[in-house]
Amino acid sequence: MPGDQVNEEHQLAPRNPVTLERFLDNQSTHVTQCLVEAQFVCALIIGMFCWIVTVVVREGYLTDHSVPPKLFLGIPLWVVTGLIAPWLFSIAATWFFAIFILKDDEYVDLPDELTRPSES
Repeated sequence: MPGDQVNEEHQLAPRNPVTLERFLDNQSTHVTQCLVEAQFVCALIIGMFCWIVTVVVREGYLTDHSVPPKLFLGIPLWVVTGLIAPWLFSIAATWFFAIFILKDDEYVDLPDELTRPSES
């Protein structure tokens, strides 16, 4: 039957033994990439938090409420600059992060030295 045949190119490659040095090098690369990703995410979150709190408090709460707020498309300008714009910027930054910064690491098996039980 057609489903019984296994395509040769879809068969798993034989397991190559991994040296401890290659494994540790791969883990070092992985940690470095994780730190780059964490720095980007933390900078984005802290930056957006500071921007939002500053604009909303200064323009939304600490203004003279006897004067009507400036409007943009019928929405108070402080809402647009303090909430909607950062939200849209965060969406764009997330796409940038996903496309250009987030990377998939090469999978490396544990070396035999780490998988064998220790002989004591």
